[in-house]
Amino acid sequence: MLPLQNFRVIDVSPPVPASLTSMLLGDFGADVIKIEHPDIESGNRLTWSYPNYNGMSSIFASFNRNKKSITLDLKQRHGKEIFLKLCSTSDVVVEGFRPGVTDTYRIGYQDVKKINKNIIYCSLSGYGKYSPYQNKAGHDINFVGKSGVLSLNGNIGNKPSLPGYFIADFSGSMMATIAILIAIINRSIKNTSQHIDISLLDSISVRLAKSKR
Repeated sequence: MLPLQNFRVIDVSPPVPASLTSMLLGDFGADVIKIEHPDIESGNRLTWSYPNYNGMSSIFASFNRNKKSITLDLKQRHGKEIFLKLCSTSDVVVEGFRPGVTDTYRIGYQDVKKINKNIIYCSLSGYGKYSPYQNKAGHDINFVGKSGVLSLNGNIGNKPSLPGYFIADFSGSMMATIAILIAIINRSIKNTSQHIDISLLDSISVRLAKSKR
């Protein structure tokens, strides 16, 4: 029996960090349900990379292994109702939108907490809920650049070279996975819900991490 076999995780996220987090939880036995937009192209199911694997892009397939899938339009009332019903019997929600988006859709932490008082709700975003940059869009290269890590990737005196993989995305997903597992342990002791706020920039920035201690 895998350690998370009796846990259900709802994954409502754009590609990479949140998807990787729920994938890792699924690898340890969690029942993961991925919420996809009715327009499957918006989630890069088909076009993220080549070659395709059984009709899916290879990267999409690898990041979403061990998951079930359902399409919901969360902008519509019926989609919200189904989402919240799933959350009512789940242990963890993982989302990867900009701060405030899920609240606008009325599927945020406070909305889910009303129908599931023990939910663990994990939000991953580029800069975090309380950052002055919270509303700015960004990709992995932006976070790697702002953190200073990019300056270490190259020869002295030359321009830095682009990393070969998603450093901030992968680091943030690891932090999120660890935080969720800690929250599960904490819930077993205190029987309470928790909102986890993960900043991809903070996950690779030593200076910012130290300033919060």
